[in-house]
Amino acid sequence: MIIPAETIKLKDMKEYLLRSTEESDAEQLASFIYELHTECPYMVNTLDEIETDPAPYEAILRSFRESDHGFHITVYDGEKLIAAAGVEPVGFERKVMHRCTIGIAINKSYRNKGLGTQMIALCMDLAGALGYNVMEMGVNSKNTLALSVLNRTGCRILGYIPRAFRQDDGYDDEVYLWKDLTE
Repeated sequence: MIIPAETIKLKDMKEYLLRSTEESDAEQLASFIYELHTECPYMVNTLDEIETDPAPYEAILRSFRESDHGFHITVYDGEKLIAAAGVEPVGFERKVMHRCTIGIAINKSYRNKGLGTQMIALCMDLAGALGYNVMEMGVNSKNTLALSVLNRTGCRILGYIPRAFRQDDGYDDEVYLWKDLTE
């Protein structure tokens, strides 16, 4: 699915470009994801598991653009990629095709400016337009900023998965949330 480009304004009153991620963004996306993993301990992958070659990202982005079931968006400050989000189905079986998942990542310098709230709200609207009724997401229990944003956008906690993430110093729980997109 291709999302038309639009300008969004954050709390800092600056304007940023939000658009579908294109295959030509693969190199910058790979660098963004690597950088994000150096500054955020809540990601599922560890730094040594991150793909830095843009080729696999090109294929993934191509599949998102050609998909009728999901999409990937990015936000830019000028030429700099500062945030990314993707929505995809939980599965392709008829009994679960009404459910989707979301993943979102924001550069540390751009957090607490309303970007996450705007991106999640847009993703919810677009997912609803694709026919999804429910959006689901899992969040590290220590990621209080993400949990706060998801709460503000109407997501409800379904439960916890104890010891879901193995860390060097122990385990973190996962908070499982959902949002009814028909409300």
